[in-house]
Amino acid sequence: MIASILMLVAAATAEPKTAQDVLEATAHAYAGCATYHDSGKITVAFEGESGSIATTTSFTTEFVRPDRFRFECAGSSLKGSPFHFIVWRDGHGTHHWSSRVPGVRSDVTFEAGVESAATPSVSNGASAMIPSLLLSGEVESWGLAKMESMSLGAEAAFGHECFKVSGKFATNERTLWIDKKSLLIRRVEELIVSETTRTRRTVDFEPAFNEKIDDAKLAPGVPEAK
Repeated sequence: MIASILMLVAAATAEPKTAQDVLEATAHAYAGCATYHDSGKITVAFEGESGSIATTTSFTTEFVRPDRFRFECAGSSLKGSPFHFIVWRDGHGTHHWSSRVPGVRSDVTFEAGVESAATPSVSNGASAMIPSLLLSGEVESWGLAKMESMSLGAEAAFGHECFKVSGKFATNERTLWIDKKSLLIRRVEELIVSETTRTRRTVDFEPAFNEKIDDAKLAPGVPEAK
């Protein structure tokens, strides 16, 4: 009896053996957390025949299960024009605000609100990454389950020992650094190649599961109109 229990404990705590194991364990960790928050940076570098240019956007995410959510990002466009974007969900639905458009707008679904922040001119897809793991039934997956030709390695990221999962999603090359202890995603790097350009998107996270999140951090916090 004791031997059986020890075998079960060992199986539950065993380190994943394959890239698929890591991704499945990661999805399970995000789906089961009580709270999640992060801060981070999105860097998008465009390389073309006429040269290269890069943009950097900062962001924060706050989430309390079952459905309280807030995502905020700020940065500059390729032309240097600053922007600020907030999307949130509370007991009254999902809403978003943009510094580019006057007023607060209501979204028909949570996914629609998240996607409003995922456009190339805002977060370049990054806003949908974490919500699709936290609430997979409400936001279309950004492709963890659909990665192919995967390999599993190990490499530290920001001082944390990580699994390094590399593979393809559609025609894009994707690499994830996933914390070995917490299964938190700490970096995502994607290479998107077209006939005329190469785009490298890097998203760096400073994340945490199951820490107390004050209501104030979930409030819309929309700046007053000037």
